[in-house]
Amino acid sequence: FHLLQLAFHTCVIIEENDNDRIKIQNDIPRPPLNQELLTEEIPQKWKGLKEKEQQRCIATTKNEKQQQRCAFVWVANRVSKFRSKEAIELFLKQYMATTKGESNIGWKAEGNSYDSKHGWVAKEPKSKFVLTIPQIVTDINYITILSLKSYGQMWNQSQLQISVLHTNQTFNINGYHDSKTSVILPHKFATATTIPKGTNFNINFELVGG
Repeated sequence: FHLLQLAFHTCVIIEENDNDRIKIQNDIPRPPLNQELLTEEIPQKWKGLKEKEQQRCIATTKNEKQQQRCAFVWVANRVSKFRSKEAIELFLKQYMATTKGESNIGWKAEGNSYDSKHGWVAKEPKSKFVLTIPQIVTDINYITILSLKSYGQMWNQSQLQISVLHTNQTFNINGYHDSKTSVILPHKFATATTIPKGTNFNINFELVGG
């Protein structure tokens, strides 16, 4: 379910050349699930809705002069450029530099998209890092985090604290559950006020439990 949700609610590029880049929201309406809907009708109905939505998004994007939806976004999966731990580390490192050196203590990229879940992982108690995104390209009203929830001793009582310095807010995410499964869950947090375009945005992450 969450992989489908991610597919339908992220920014994607549908057209690209040397002179133009159009980004749209890939938010395709699903055919209504009711007693009248036949299984064999779903592919054609979904295709029609997709084509209609793509045309609407292209027109909307052009009318809005290609305003970008996301101030900062990355997702580790097989179809993105972040499908190896090396790619994740290389990307995030550029946002962790400070006048006192790199802001990362105890976090590292792990995994491989073809044989294990992969992402940015805390490797010791009190692990923390700070992301600094210079001159954000659009206003920020929400922060969305995809995190892994799992089981066993390694995950017991694990808790991530996220601090937004600009709004003086903290949010917590629990990483443990009793189910013998590991699942990726989305968490969406509203900022107390709008963080305006052009801000040098700072956000702190710290493992405060586990």
